[in-house]
Amino acid sequence: GQQWALALRLLHGMPAATAVIDSVSCNAALDALNRCGHWQLASCLLFEMPGMRVKPDVVGSSAAISACRTERHWELSMLYFFGLPQMGLAPDIMCYCSLVSACEKTSQWHLAVGSLNRMLQRKLTPDRIIKNGD
Repeated sequence: GQQWALALRLLHGMPAATAVIDSVSCNAALDALNRCGHWQLASCLLFEMPGMRVKPDVVGSSAAISACRTERHWELSMLYFFGLPQMGLAPDIMCYCSLVSACEKTSQWHLAVGSLNRMLQRKLTPDRIIKNGD
């Protein structure tokens, strides 16, 4: 239950141990925060990454989108998703899955369907998770 706290301690302790903080370590922490539903901490970490000289990527952004879904903050999920191009990122299938799930969890069906349409326009194929609504 406290793996997210350990992940954050390890991440913030890396510079003292002369370990380099990179996207892999940040994404692991974002994933741990997502799994525990700590959307506030995931949001903070996502915005701290540039200050740590780590460029956010679609893996970490997808985890942040999912973390907001967990607490039913679909508006933040939308904000992060539509902010990807400003970070020079193109949403991948996982970002779309996270966004559709966030919309679905809060009965924002019109937004979920719109997201699916955008995904298809980009020639991305919905995976089994999206098709089954898991």
